[in-house]
Amino acid sequence: MFSSDDLDNFAYCQVIPFYILYIFGCLINIEKSPIETAVSLYIISVYSYFIHVVLHKIPLKLNIHNLFHHYYDNNTVNLFIELVLNLWMFGVFYIVQRVLNINIVSNKILIYYTMVYVSGHIINYSVFKVRNHEVHHKTAETANSKICNYGPDVYDHFFGTNYDDCWENYMHLVPNIVVSFLICYYLFYVRDV
Repeated sequence: MFSSDDLDNFAYCQVIPFYILYIFGCLINIEKSPIETAVSLYIISVYSYFIHVVLHKIPLKLNIHNLFHHYYDNNTVNLFIELVLNLWMFGVFYIVQRVLNINIVSNKILIYYTMVYVSGHIINYSVFKVRNHEVHHKTAETANSKICNYGPDVYDHFFGTNYDDCWENYMHLVPNIVVSFLICYYLFYVRDV
């Protein structure tokens, strides 16, 4: 199972950032119960894992995700295309909810999580090249290798798609979480006053 060091590492690297994400999510989604917010964050995070897996199953020549995110330099045009693709991933979730007339994940949580995910992916992973994502790129570029580290990392460990047994340190996402919260708070509660 887990050693004491593994649990300490997991708590610092992942539980603290996710707890911060959750607390700010509760503040954004104040009209819903904390349990509904937790379920919403869980559902959208699982969705973000599986949609990333699906994007890697598209044949290479048709795979815009791989073309612009994995195989070209991160110039402004490629980052913009990556931004649009990441927003599209969550736009599909929104459209499906609207078409089916269901509201599994509140729009506030969907927008909040999308901002955290997209800013983390574009700024932290693509611009600043955080370690685990570089491993993801390395395995994605190597022929016949298993693609790893789709993220969120906890699902990679659960589904066996992690590169190694190390927990990704998500503390780098705390500024993204805080800024996303402040933008959402302004959009949902201040702007209309």
